[in-house]
Formats: sequence, C-alpha cells, structure tokens
Amino acid sequence: MVSVVGVITNQTEFAWKNIGLEAQMFNQAGQLIDVIQVGDPSYSGVVVMPHAEAAFKISSKATHPESDYASHKVAVGSGKDFQVWP
Repeated sequence: MVSVVGVITNQTEFAWKNIGLEAQMFNQAGQLIDVIQVGDPSYSGVVVMPHAEAAFKISSKATHPESDYASHKVAVGSGKDFQVWP
C-alpha cells in the first residue's frame, strides 16, 4: 500500500465540499510512477471552511516496490461551494 497524509488549506471566502484529490508519486529520476485519485464519493463528507484547514489521508495499492517512491505532489482537483446544492 502507498498512503499520502496531508493538510488541505482553503484560502478562499467559500467553504468547500466534495473535494477531489490527486497524489502523484515520482521515482528518484523524477518520473511519474503512480497516482492516487480520490473524487466526490470518498470525500463527500469532508468540508473545509473558509480560511481553514482539514487533514486527509488517501491510500491505494502500490504499483512499484517501496524503494521506487522518492517524492510526491498532491493537488486539489475539484471541489464545490458548500452553499450550492446538492
């Protein structure tokens, strides 16, 4: 398994819900070797209030040996305004 733990920081005036995350894992040469994507269904209960933070953990089955994983980058790929229905 490969897991990424981090903190989402919302620097906007709007609360976020239904957050989609993508973690990209790289080897020592900087080549992309694995990706974890988490969309609305898994994180639909997470809300990040304006100017606040929320911790997260995402995991997936590793596609390479542990020694291949040298670095990672995480991005918020999507999110919705908490005030908008649904």
